Amino acid sequence: MEQFRFKNEEELRGQIQDTSETLETAIGQESSSLEILNLTIQEIKSKYPERYQIYLKLLRVQKLLKNSVLPERLADYEKVIIEYIKKNGSISKSEYEKITDRAHSTQILDFKRLVDKKVIDRQGKGKNTYYVLI
Repeated sequence: MEQFRFKNEEELRGQIQDTSETLETAIGQESSSLEILNLTIQEIKSKYPERYQIYLKLLRVQKLLKNSVLPERLADYEKVIIEYIKKNGSISKSEYEKITDRAHSTQILDFKRLVDKKVIDRQGKGKNTYYVLI
């Protein structure tokens, strides 16, 4: 899935606001944006057939925005992990240990934070555990 990258939180909030305004404009006077967001795609297609494609695009943008990553929210050690994965496809705890001097327990937390932020995904079990970008 494509991820948007924003320079700062203000830029992200601006994009979300623009998307919301576009959605409200597309909906017009017929209904509220909350109603549209609670409809299924099939309900949108049947209730608003002429605007179906607009809704799909806007809902897709909103989904992508929810998954966006703000660079300033990533610590230096998190950026090291991400860059390593981009270059090599994945990273294991032993590989991370070779490129950093962080304590073992801290390394585990580094991976956990990125998994919790939905930036990386854990694959395998035990000694065969490795991480990839989502």
